[in-house]
Amino acid sequence: MAEYLAQKICITIGEAVARTQDGDMLPRQLADLIFDSFDQEGAGALASWMLLSGNEDALDPIVETIHALVDDISQDGHADTELHELTLEIMLMALGDALMGGPLSAALGLPRETGRIIAGHRLRRLA
Repeated sequence: MAEYLAQKICITIGEAVARTQDGDMLPRQLADLIFDSFDQEGAGALASWMLLSGNEDALDPIVETIHALVDDISQDGHADTELHELTLEIMLMALGDALMGGPLSAALGLPRETGRIIAGHRLRRLA
């Protein structure tokens, strides 16, 4: 299930990145898509469950699929450390948002979509 979900999400995100680079999608829309993948599509809950149940090896297909996507998107492949760092930043933000974004945003007195807004600003590097 993890591998299927990872492939489905990465295909969708890969297509959206291409649309963002072509100017057909705004970086904020890409951020929403990524955040929705972790929240509404269940990738965040699945990753948490796998970690809590001691199934850390089950994350390997997800991590490998994301890594392959990033290398495919990059013009420099694996040598593009800036894109790898941006991916890490956005994925961790989306995962954290899926797990506790609502309560944390409320506690900080921030609108719920603040994490998505920040991610959209970061993703402008792709455009």
